[in-house]
Amino acid sequence: MTSEASATPADVATSGRVPLDALDVPRRSGAEPFTEAGAPAGATLADFWGWACSDVVGNRLRGVLAEYIVALALEVHDGVRTEWDAVDLVLPSELKVEVKSAAYLRSWSQRQPSAIKFTIARAKGWDARTDVVAATPERPSDVYVFCLLHHTDKRTIDPLNLDQWEFYVTSTAALEAAFGDRTQISLAALRTIVPVPVPFGGLKDCVLSWQGSRKVVPRDVRIGFEVRDRDARGRHAEQ
Repeated sequence: MTSEASATPADVATSGRVPLDALDVPRRSGAEPFTEAGAPAGATLADFWGWACSDVVGNRLRGVLAEYIVALALEVHDGVRTEWDAVDLVLPSELKVEVKSAAYLRSWSQRQPSAIKFTIARAKGWDARTDVVAATPERPSDVYVFCLLHHTDKRTIDPLNLDQWEFYVTSTAALEAAFGDRTQISLAALRTIVPVPVPFGGLKDCVLSWQGSRKVVPRDVRIGFEVRDRDARGRHAEQ
């Protein structure tokens, strides 16, 4: 047993004397100042955001931006994003939405546009509120939204222009039936189950149409997916 004299901050925290529950993170406006000795230090949180978060074409922030765009379409963008949560978005109806993004262009120098790949690997989800990791890898969402920044001109690319995006929406059940244990899919493979994307203005209705989508996909549909997926993989292997 740890003595009072030798106890570390971690010992004290885990003993229950200092609560370590998840923070209730307030939504900030950007006007909050940095301070020193209680006085403004000459910069605000918005200044930090501008310094750290202006490159929304790069991979890391483009993915976060895609989550926000989907949240905006679904009208659940007023809260605060939870980093590394098991599910990207949860609607008031409890529909769980996973958001993936890809783009042809990056902010750095490229010899050619990037090939479009989406990660769909099952994962051991982590709950930020309880600090509990799922026992087995899974896809815990009900719906996947694959966001493609399809613009191909670096002179005019602007991820804030929603006309430069297209969205492919499918249920997790359909994704499971079509791709099983695969960890990544190409755009061509995705289009075998979602042939037609929707624009930003149609995204909300498309996502909500999948309410109750955890039901099992009928076997004849699964077979159709499997045949199309094998064809797509064969074509991909030939490229």
